[in-house]
Amino acid sequence: MENSQSAWEGKNSPFSPWPWFMMGKVGSLAQKNTHNTTGEDAGGYYDWALIEMEQLKPNRIRPRKLSNGEIQGKDIASGDLLMPTTPPCSNGKRQPVTLLSGSGGLKRGSPSPLPSRLLLGPGNTFVDTLILNLDDGQEIQDGDSGSWVVNEVTLEVYGYVVVADSFGGGYIIPLLEAFRSIAASLGSFSVRLATTADMAAVKLEDDRSAAYGPLVSLGNRPGPAFQEADW
Repeated sequence: MENSQSAWEGKNSPFSPWPWFMMGKVGSLAQKNTHNTTGEDAGGYYDWALIEMEQLKPNRIRPRKLSNGEIQGKDIASGDLLMPTTPPCSNGKRQPVTLLSGSGGLKRGSPSPLPSRLLLGPGNTFVDTLILNLDDGQEIQDGDSGSWVVNEVTLEVYGYVVVADSFGGGYIIPLLEAFRSIAASLGSFSVRLATTADMAAVKLEDDRSAAYGPLVSLGNRPGPAFQEADW
């Protein structure tokens, strides 16, 4: 194992694939998306899945030291990632965003102000999407599917990558659209991103239940978001 690890760490690229010995179970599939059958977007597919996490971690962008010594994310605002309040480019101006890339750390870019739609199987209806264009010749790569697109100033999560285009950019499912789909699938009134306070409340409830037995239910407790943004 030492030889394998040394070989991996010695690669020139700071974004080498994760070796097998760094992988492990993070959770279990709790709910998988099927195309909606009711509502305005009946037949639409949003390519999401809910994971019951083994360990909750905050939805935050944390500085990350790469193998080449570069520190990514140190200039990004700190705090919990948030639900978007307005669509990107709603003011007609270029909106800088950061892709929390699964293949290569943080990648900066901007969403196109032009509308777009995408047909994702097994759905049979087009769904609204955003088009993300990356800066400095960067491209969407294998491993970036599901990566979140975040406003690094307001910390709003605009959506997540589902498809790359032929120009190196990508199609983004808007977070609000995806969460509406999740709520419809679960029969919930609303779905939102979990905050650090939400996760602390869940842990406190679990600790109390372990110590004293189940407590009287106070309603649906907050659950974690469907992807961890831990960089």
